[in-house]
This record gives sequence, structure tokens and C-alpha cells, in this order.
Amino acid sequence: MLSNQISPAVRSSRASTSSLGAFVLARLAHTHHKVLIVGGGSAGISAAHQIYNKFSKYRFANGDGKDTSIKSGEIGIVDGAKHHYYQPGWTLAGAGLSSVAKNQRNLSDLVPSDKFKLHPEFVQSLNPKDNKIVTQGGHEISYDYLIMAAGIHTDFERVKGLSEALDDPSVPVTTIYSAKHADSVFPLIQKTTSGTAIFTQPSGVLKCAGAPQKIMWMAEDYWRRQNVRNNLQVSFYSGCPTLFSVKRYSDALERQNQTLHRNVHLNYNNNLIEVNGKERKAVFQNTTNNTTFERPFDLLHAVPFMRSHDFVAKSDLADKAGFVAVNPATTQSTKFPNVFAIGDCSGLPTSKTYAAITSQTPVMVHNLWSLVNGKNLTAAYDGYSSCPLLTGYGKLILAEFKYNQVPTESFGRYSRFLDQSVPRRPYYYLKKDVFPFVYWNFAMRNGQWYGKRGIFPPHFTVN
Repeated sequence: MLSNQISPAVRSSRASTSSLGAFVLARLAHTHHKVLIVGGGSAGISAAHQIYNKFSKYRFANGDGKDTSIKSGEIGIVDGAKHHYYQPGWTLAGAGLSSVAKNQRNLSDLVPSDKFKLHPEFVQSLNPKDNKIVTQGGHEISYDYLIMAAGIHTDFERVKGLSEALDDPSVPVTTIYSAKHADSVFPLIQKTTSGTAIFTQPSGVLKCAGAPQKIMWMAEDYWRRQNVRNNLQVSFYSGCPTLFSVKRYSDALERQNQTLHRNVHLNYNNNLIEVNGKERKAVFQNTTNNTTFERPFDLLHAVPFMRSHDFVAKSDLADKAGFVAVNPATTQSTKFPNVFAIGDCSGLPTSKTYAAITSQTPVMVHNLWSLVNGKNLTAAYDGYSSCPLLTGYGKLILAEFKYNQVPTESFGRYSRFLDQSVPRRPYYYLKKDVFPFVYWNFAMRNGQWYGKRGIFPPHFTVN
């Protein structure tokens, strides 16, 4: 009864005081972890498991008998995302072979509480000089060692009108580069039976740089199978100077376009800069002379520009491009020795793919373990990355390469019948069935997946 007699002004004042108190408490909240991982994506979850496993297995290796194992809760993961995605599966969804839901899990389900502590918040700022970060909720988290696995920012807003076009169901614009839109790609491909289909790829850094053309080749093959291909003009506009960064595979892709009479119009050095959804026009800018031109479309698959997250680019960890500055061999920060970076947020000069992460992670983990135990950082990453290039239903070019765009193939080196630059059916099923299975059942469950080495971890010298 007494509470009913309190004036609205007093109630408002108490509410304001309560909100202020909550804000102050949040700002004062502080947590410490021996190892803090920023990012709960492919790199972050893999790293957490492998760090925990490595330190548990080799717990007395520092020479003085000190137990350096990781205890429950000493590894923290910071990520405000509700869901975790197997993003290579979005290409399969776009081709009608899967769905976003099949490539999605709740992030909390991938972070076992008996090992790790999940902080469901986004990062506001990094302060490596004081060994701490601050979340957007004002939560301060300090650490002994920091692992940056924050991924990359897809900058849809940089292309004028793109976000609006994607969100308008009456406009035939779509993309596999978003969980929100990936399921809409295949229905649009099915609906398009004539006219002009345009697929784009921006210049600059890009996660899975082969994906923009993968969905194009799959769409072209689908239209061919539906006997409507002759009614369509298919064009690929890329801001890059070649079809793929590795010449061996770029030549192979152009060759199959010609010899198989796929007749895709390939246009290089042209970036998509604007989408006029209502008029169904795409505006491009040439990267060599900055001239602009328009192209009409009946289907537009648009890929956004990408960049480092602001909290990374504005931090003391960043290189000139805004990514975490690291030693290309050890993955250790070149500015702060207790910081490592892997995956898309790192400045490692290689293609940003999940395959790259599978090779970077064990190198980073071994070097972290070596640092903690007073040993030399002997593990070295050679730039390995891979891009399973879908060229049609039942066909795939398995591109594998390392630093300087040098091919390093797992199967092709053994026989010309396994040449990975030739589209083959076995490689297609690796992409479609095997890789998603091992991702969820090995990499994300216990970290025990090491890319081209499979379930067998690499061995590094200790000295």
C-alpha cells in the first residue's frame, strides 16, 4: 500500500538512481583470465580447445616443476553473438544444398562451462598496454595472454543502397555473405529464367575470396540443367585483376569457362559501388581510372567490402591496414609479446579462410605454450590456405596454396589423375559432406582437427 502512495517523480528518481548504479557497477566490474580470447568464431573456439588440451598434456615442461596447466575458467572467450556459424556452408545454402539453420549452433553450446568462461558481450576497446579489454557493457577484463580471433567486418553500408536492396523482397538482390540473406539466394536463382544475372566481388581483403564466384558457377550450372541458360547473360564483375589470386587456379577457372562453353562474361578491376534496387541498376567504378558505369540486372548477387573491426583498427595492436600486426611465422604480435592473432582479424599475408585457421591455430598454440614455459617460439606458419572452388554440381577445384601464392596440394602431387586444378567429383563431396561433418564433430567439439593433417596434430621442436 505504501508503494502505491509514492509519487511518480520519486519513482522516476529511484529508477534513474538504480540505472546509474547499474552502470557504475558495470564499469567497475572486473574479471581476470590467464588466457583471454576475443572472438567465438571458428578461430576462437578451435584455439580455446587446443590451448586447453596442450597445456593439460604438457603441464610440467618448464624445467622447474611448476604446473602450467590451464584450470577451469582460466580461459575466457568474449563474443556477444548468440549464434555460431559454419560460414563455408552459406555457399552450399545458396546453391540449394544446405541451409543457414544446418550451419548454425548456439554459441553457448560450443563453450563447455567446465573448461571455459563465455562473456556474451561485444568488445568496445583494447588496451594491450594495461593487459585488458573493455566490453560495450562497460565490463573490464584483464589477462595474462591475449588471443585475437575477432574475425572481420562485412561493410554492407559502403555500397550505397545495398542494404536497402537486400532487405526489400521485391528487389532481386541477394548475397551468401550474410546469415540473414543466404537462404534467399537459391530461390532467387530458381526464379530467374531470363535476363541479366550479375555476380560481384570487391577488391581488397575478403573472407573466402573464392566464394563470390563459387555461387556464380553453381547458378550457371543450375540454369544449364534447367535448360534456360541460353535465355540468360551471366556476368562476373570483380575489383581484382584476375579471377583468382593463385595463377594455377585462375588459369584453370578461365580455361573451364572457355572449353566448357560456359560463356560467363568476366570483367576485372571493377567494384560495385551503388545499387539502385527499384530501377534494377548496379553502378560500378573502375579501379584503374575511377570511371563509373551502370549495368541493368534481373538478378544481382552482391558481395560487400570488408575491413577490420573498429575496435581492432583503432587499437595499439593494429598495423597500417587496421589488422593485428603479427609475425607471419609465429602469429605473435610484433608490438606486444603476450598477444597472438589468428584468423581474419590478423595481418597474416595469406587468404582469409577457415582452412588457413586450421593451420594457424596449432602454430599459435605451440608458441603460446612455449612463451609461457620460457622456451623459444619454434612453430612456424607457412601461409597455408585452401579454397574449395565449386564449379558446378558434382565438380570442384581444390585450391591449396601457401605464402607467395605457391600451390601446395595434398592429393595432386601424387598423381595427374588427382590434379586439383581440374574439377573433380571426390573433391566436391569433401566440400559438401566431409568438411561440415568434421567441423562440428571435431574442430568445434574438441579442437582436434588440423586441416590437411586431419586429426593428427603437427609436431614442433622444443628448445
